[in-house]
This record gives sequence, C-alpha cells and structure tokens, in this order.
Amino acid sequence: MYKKSMHLFVEHYEMEEVMQEETLMRAFQRWRKLVRENKNSY
Repeated sequence: MYKKSMHLFVEHYEMEEVMQEETLMRAFQRWRKLVRENKNSY
C-alpha cells in the first residue's frame, strides 16, 4: 500500500526523482494526512 501511495503522490504532483528524499518524504507524509482526513472526497 505504501509503495502504491508514494507512486500516486509522485504522479499526481508530477515530481521527478531529482528531489531530495527527505523533502519528498515530508511532502508525502503531509499529503497522506490530507488524503486520510478527506477520504470520502476521493
């Protein structure tokens, strides 16, 4: 599930692997929190 979520996140925001991993992880965690909070909206 984690791998699929990360893939959706990168795809949704059109991110490439040029970002630093730490920055990507922080952004991903914020996004996952929003998705969980708005689960019914998706």
